[in-house]
Amino acid sequence: MVNKLLRYIFILLSVTANAQENKINLKTIEVIGEAEQEIIPDEIYLQIILKEYKKGGRKVKMNKLESELISAVEELGLPSNHLTVENIYGYN
Repeated sequence: MVNKLLRYIFILLSVTANAQENKINLKTIEVIGEAEQEIIPDEIYLQIILKEYKKGGRKVKMNKLESELISAVEELGLPSNHLTVENIYGYN
């Protein structure tokens, strides 16, 4: 009876020792780091609103405002063909 009890204790100890051994032999890789990325925009969208107005009793027409805008854009070194019209609407 004592022999059986010792045998069970020995088996129990060997199983738990084997389980602990497996935990120790686990191979892991741990990585700690930091990353940064600088983003440079290649497109910038601007909204420009043109309105006719009166200056010295005379009305400044939309055609004149458009031509002044195009010349200002070209002076900045930007191609005027990049200008697009999104909306055209009038008001009273």
